[in-house]
Amino acid sequence: MAEVETKEEKEKVLQDDIERCQQFFEKHFGYKPENMKAGENSVSFKYGAYRIRFPREKRKDIAVQDYAKEAYISKYIRDEIGDLPVPKVELKEKDGITFSSHQEIKGKTLIGRLPEDADNIHMESLSAKEKKQLALDLGAFLAKLHSVSLAKADKAMLKSKQMGVEAEEKNPDFLEKNKKLYQAMGVDYHEVKVDKTDLVLSHNDFHSGNFAVDENNRFSGAFDLGEMGINNRYRDFMSLYANSGREFMRDVVASYNKHSEHKVSMQELDFHYLNKIADYVEYAKNPEYSAIAPKLKEMFSKGLADFTQDKQKEQIELKQLQDTINNGKAK
Repeated sequence: MAEVETKEEKEKVLQDDIERCQQFFEKHFGYKPENMKAGENSVSFKYGAYRIRFPREKRKDIAVQDYAKEAYISKYIRDEIGDLPVPKVELKEKDGITFSSHQEIKGKTLIGRLPEDADNIHMESLSAKEKKQLALDLGAFLAKLHSVSLAKADKAMLKSKQMGVEAEEKNPDFLEKNKKLYQAMGVDYHEVKVDKTDLVLSHNDFHSGNFAVDENNRFSGAFDLGEMGINNRYRDFMSLYANSGREFMRDVVASYNKHSEHKVSMQELDFHYLNKIADYVEYAKNPEYSAIAPKLKEMFSKGLADFTQDKQKEQIELKQLQDTINNGKAK
């Protein structure tokens, strides 16, 4: 059994990786990086308008594979559809060391757990008009991303875990369990037959920490392409739904359907989302997760409350629209 590193040992390893990166760039480029950021596979720093990523010693093979994948994807997108606001990732090599460089997407992320500062803003700080516009921008972006042809793609390079498949393999009767769960709670849950052939180039991790907004809180671009690959069309909507709520997603979907030949439905998106949050209930029952069981139950309750409240709001809006149409016909 492998020994578990202590906190002090992990910090020592990280510091060694940072120093190795600094020495490398000072030796070969006459520049000592500062304000380093650390990830599982890489350390990184900003140089002018560029973000440089350097592999950590124990994870260098995985890091370089990720750099190569992102470089391939960013070039493939440019070759297929031209301009799309994602980083142009390039591989660099010097003295047997491979690292990556890309021009950063300018703007702020919208990560709720982080403080608001020069690099981050909260969704709650946006006005209703700004939220609406952001949703429209995101829908248009996803429609364009999903329009990228896969005909010439390296399928091995773009392989990714298919949405829903893992859950079905681990728990073949999960749909029946979810049906009983939601029926007992009086929740509107409808099983949808998923078209597993409807595959697109998916970001696969499209949440508010992986795109940026500009000074007017308009979408400025998406980044972190390491998870990108071929997946179900609905995959890119799931993290947004969980982060931003159902009402926001209705505007994203309306925009997407305006810009895409292939439409998505809120009914199927609701189906995937309810299956996703039902997993929290299952995890909470597992003794392995007993320490975080209360948090999992809270996440389920909040997610379900958002779904239920917006479904009711949507039904009221639809009734008001129908009444307006009927009154117009009567006149």
